[in-house]
Amino acid sequence: MGVDDPGDRQRWAPSHRSPPTEFCSAYASRCGWRWSA
Repeated sequence: MGVDDPGDRQRWAPSHRSPPTEFCSAYASRCGWRWSA
């Protein structure tokens, strides 16, 4: 709910989508919402 979301994704996508996308992908539990906010 954040890194997998299409809406939240476009929010930080332009800022940092490569590093967080792959990293948060597995840690979206704690990093997903953290990167989004």
